[in-house]
Formats: sequence, structure tokens, C-alpha cells
Amino acid sequence: MGLYNRDYGRERTPYDAIENPRSMVLILIIVNVVCWIASIVIGDYENEKGKASNWVIDWLAVQGTSLTQPWMIWQSLTYGFLHNIASPWHLGFNML
Repeated sequence: MGLYNRDYGRERTPYDAIENPRSMVLILIIVNVVCWIASIVIGDYENEKGKASNWVIDWLAVQGTSLTQPWMIWQSLTYGFLHNIASPWHLGFNML
């Protein structure tokens, strides 16, 4: 093996992002923060009972019927990205 064939001996190129992807932890933190901000900014509505609700939380959270309705099975994976929109501390301590 020659000196210039070693990965640490060559110069960096724009294609190194493919070889050295971002950390999965960083990606999960970014997705959680984006879901939290989306819940705050675009989620509020008034439901049929006259109560204030959040459609982002209603759409992504696990409901009582999520596992019995096959078209809602994805909610069992997306509920982990939802956090209390009233407090950023919930999000912060979960990411910690």
C-alpha cells in the first residue's frame, strides 16, 4: 500500500460526504425539532367537539385504534417524534 492510497493521506473532496455521512443521532435530533416546531406553527385547529386540537399530533400520535386499523400502523413508529408543545424542556430532556 502506497502513501497516497491511504484515506487519511489524501485531500478532502466534495464526495467525502458520501463516505462520511452525518451522525444518526444528529439526524434524529433534527427530525424531532422539526416535528416540534411544526406542531407549534401549523398544527392548531378546533375539532368537532369544540376543543382546541393539534392536527400534527392527531396525525402522528398513537391512538387507541392505531394497531387495529392497518392503514394507521405507521403511527406506532411516528409517535416517538412528538413532544409537549407547551414546553421546550420536554424536547430538550428527551434529546439529552
